[in-house]
Amino acid sequence: MPSVTVSPALFAWLTCGVLILLAALLCIITPAIVFTGMISLFGLPAKDAARLTPRLAFLMAGGFGVMILGAYKLNSDDFAWSFLVVWLLGILGISLLVATTKLQRSSYLKKIEGKSWYKVRAAWMILGASIIYLLTVAVGIYPTTFISWSHPDASTQSGELLVMGISIAWMVLLCIPTITFYNTEGDLTKKVLNTFKAVCFAVFAFLVMSPSLFGLVAYSAASAVKLRNSQVSEYIVSKKYPKATLDNELWKVRELKDEEKTVTIQAFPLFKFGETLLLCPAKYAQLDRDHIAEVSKYCFATSSSEMTLAAPTQSGRTFYLKETYCGRVFTNPPLKLSQKQQCIYAPPKEQSNGLIISARMR
Repeated sequence: MPSVTVSPALFAWLTCGVLILLAALLCIITPAIVFTGMISLFGLPAKDAARLTPRLAFLMAGGFGVMILGAYKLNSDDFAWSFLVVWLLGILGISLLVATTKLQRSSYLKKIEGKSWYKVRAAWMILGASIIYLLTVAVGIYPTTFISWSHPDASTQSGELLVMGISIAWMVLLCIPTITFYNTEGDLTKKVLNTFKAVCFAVFAFLVMSPSLFGLVAYSAASAVKLRNSQVSEYIVSKKYPKATLDNELWKVRELKDEEKTVTIQAFPLFKFGETLLLCPAKYAQLDRDHIAEVSKYCFATSSSEMTLAAPTQSGRTFYLKETYCGRVFTNPPLKLSQKQQCIYAPPKEQSNGLIISARMR
């Protein structure tokens, strides 16, 4: 590709890809950072923190299991209640771990001194820890989104169970760096070094669980710098491609009323790099990334000089909605990892003359 625009486009793509990857990694380790903040709230010495941290880690994994179960099994109205359930679980679980017995209170609530207002201050500390606990569980939904995107069969029952299991396992793994820090004996340098190794292990484990992360980053970066674009446009076809070689139904071929018999097609640039242009039929513009390979056989590589972007035009036609249409509407994660049915109802026959839908076509 000898075009002088190739190098800047490649540099922009790589730069954007690195930035998106760093943002994704920050998103992945955010639950671990918030979890560390919850442990630090108690201000415990290393020995007591080493005993408490694994227990809180499993408590957090249990709360996240409740959250992810509600996301898959409850409707959008009831899903909001799962946050309250997780919060109450956090209050109960933390109370049982740090304040049930006198020994626990003397070990984990050392920060509270004296007898005056002891119970009130202890309750406030547990309440604060439960809020951080809820926040840790909530931000764990974002890494789960990457995991679900990496498993195309997540919409099936077995796929849902797989994603749920992997997500809960990840919530346990992300606690390993904090557990490692408090269980490492020695100076601060040794603690930090072992913690860094644990972070690398946790991130590597996540990449194994979510193998499509790099693909998602590459596609996102390409879309950000306009190397990929799903915008459907009308292209003026070069004489190199006779009209007889273009399937009219697939490409929505339109012949202009001019002396040269110019032909246009409806398409979108799946990939544009320098002068290289990969055009695909407009009917596949809304397909997600996992299905692009299935329709790529209908796309063809050309160049920007041979496929000129036509000026926008409008032409209108009207049609009647003859029957009720129903389709599946997917709610964007992390609010809800499920789907619902939505219908457009056709008007009664006696009113069909008065109710029309205008469709604008380019």
